Amino acid sequence: MKQHRLTIIADNQPTMLEQLLRVTRYRGFKVVSLSMQVSQQADSASLQLTVKSERSISLLLNQLLKLVDIKQVNEDLTIAESEPIVLQQSEPEQLLTEAMVTTNNIPAQA
Repeated sequence: MKQHRLTIIADNQPTMLEQLLRVTRYRGFKVVSLSMQVSQQADSASLQLTVKSERSISLLLNQLLKLVDIKQVNEDLTIAESEPIVLQQSEPEQLLTEAMVTTNNIPAQA
């Protein structure tokens, strides 16, 4: 899965955020983070949206630009996620046995 960070400029309307999140979800993107700052005049807002999906980001960008309150959408960054590293926890008895086998194989120093 890839993560994409978007910068969005929009009109500060009561329904803008709801519409943005609905389109994001419908297009198959998961919201990782969202930050919003309202301008001093309170008529526009700047949003930083990070989403995650295996789908092409252009699917989301094109739909967001169709929303009436969205004025500008820029993709800042794309991050390709690597596979997670899975660590398995060993039982204490297994660790003790492995430690004993390891120390028994060490040649004695004269």
